[in-house]
Amino acid sequence: MLDILLVDSDSELLVLSADKVVGYRLMGDKWTPAATASLLLPRPLPRDPRGRLEATAGGFAVFLPVATCNGAWNPELKLTCDSGIANWPGTFGTHWVADRNVLEGDATTPGFEGWGSDWASIADPCGAGTVVIASSPDTEHDSVRVYLIRDGQPNPVSDPLPLPGPVTALWQAEAPRQATMVVRNLQTGQYEASRLGVACTQ
Repeated sequence: MLDILLVDSDSELLVLSADKVVGYRLMGDKWTPAATASLLLPRPLPRDPRGRLEATAGGFAVFLPVATCNGAWNPELKLTCDSGIANWPGTFGTHWVADRNVLEGDATTPGFEGWGSDWASIADPCGAGTVVIASSPDTEHDSVRVYLIRDGQPNPVSDPLPLPGPVTALWQAEAPRQATMVVRNLQTGQYEASRLGVACTQ
């Protein structure tokens, strides 16, 4: 699982994997598979693949290191891909480096010592600044922690949150002031997707 995207007032869920996008529909309190669209890519993804789902005016887009895909989920799930490496919308030129699982761009936030390879910046709910949710550098027993960026430096403002396995994706969510996180549970071998938010404390 590389990323998830909630659509249709959060009643439908799109899940991106290395070879397809699967649509799920919320039936009661359970997500039920509804449709699948294969990723017909011009060349294989790099090792340790990464990908990003973004909502668009007409459906959704998939950003990968080897292609950019455009799709629709209503009235049916469909997807077309081409070999271009497009910029992510609203990110000042951020895009995948071709055939690699790293990003580059004009305004990409630099990582810091003590951070892992996954992080997401969101608006500070307690002020006008920016906070970053970052994974730890321990790739076997991962955790995430919240940092406030002040004068260009990260200041930890939460305790580490332990996780059941390594983080495979951590992105700013389409919902304001939230991040989407995907973890591979080492006990079950399954992927688990969560939404993370930051709350103010007195």
